[in-house]
Amino acid sequence: MDVGRLMEEGRRFLSKLPRSGRLLIVADDDADGVLSAHLFARYVHKRNPYLSTLITITQRERMTDILAEHPDYTPVLLDLSPTPQLAGYLDETGRKAFAVDHHPWNEHPHTLTGYNPHLLGVPNASKYNTGFLVYLLFRNEINKSGDLWKVAVTSFGDSCYDYLKPYYYGLDERTVELAAHMVGSVSPEKLPVLFSVLEETKDIGEFVGNEELLRMKREFERGLHDILSNLDKYLVEGGKNYQIIVLPPERARFKSAVATVASKRNPDVLFAVGILEDGIYNFSLRYQQARERKVHLGVFASNLGRRWGTNGGGHAPAAGLRVPEDRLDEFIAEVRKLLS
Repeated sequence: MDVGRLMEEGRRFLSKLPRSGRLLIVADDDADGVLSAHLFARYVHKRNPYLSTLITITQRERMTDILAEHPDYTPVLLDLSPTPQLAGYLDETGRKAFAVDHHPWNEHPHTLTGYNPHLLGVPNASKYNTGFLVYLLFRNEINKSGDLWKVAVTSFGDSCYDYLKPYYYGLDERTVELAAHMVGSVSPEKLPVLFSVLEETKDIGEFVGNEELLRMKREFERGLHDILSNLDKYLVEGGKNYQIIVLPPERARFKSAVATVASKRNPDVLFAVGILEDGIYNFSLRYQQARERKVHLGVFASNLGRRWGTNGGGHAPAAGLRVPEDRLDEFIAEVRKLLS
């Protein structure tokens, strides 16, 4: 059984973590990453009370800077695959690091201990999202503590949710969806509020009833609706089956949500929604018909990222890619070529 193999590998992974000292938990800024960080910090501390944890939520391109800013911490990356820059930093410094992730890895520094189904050759490895992998690491404690609903929320809307649903023992799907949207609506500066609520709430009903989080969700939805209602305003180029959208930097937190919602409304269109900052376009790519059309956005983004010396990768229907400003026309040409 693949889950049995993952649990055995998880035991080995935990045995290699330090027993004391300080962990720097660096997690992706989506629902999977945020809740994985909360669960990992909560339960690794219960197992090892002499370990203190510091959580940082970020995007892939900031990982190296964050590790360099915290030289006295042992890093644990959650839902973040190692970039070429991070691999170079770890190999050059010899700094030990750990990672729990479900994305295919192009880089694997020798000082990085990974817990990733892809490293084991597990079929359809990406379906075991990071929240579920953290659940397997601390399965007994999470079940006893009533935190299983948080694992369900990490994967809602992800390609693995239908597969993992039997593990959630009949949690109401609409409530899980609401909780996932609430987590995804929290702005970076309000993340401490979210983590405080996660620590204090006893069940999913109490969580989705939190007035402050609901207010943040409503504010986010108003902003998202405004962008989606005026999407042509941000259109750089589009064709029958692709749309290249660039939002202003002040709308950065809506990028992934715009790409996801727009692609679900138009499943036969590939959406690339990006932000231009410091000479780099940071794109979220979404294509609901990727598997039917035999398109893999993660491979596409990874190959272009390597070509341009930036970062790219992800899953078949959803990926991220950093495009140099002077390569935008080339990127659009590659999108057309992919879809042809």
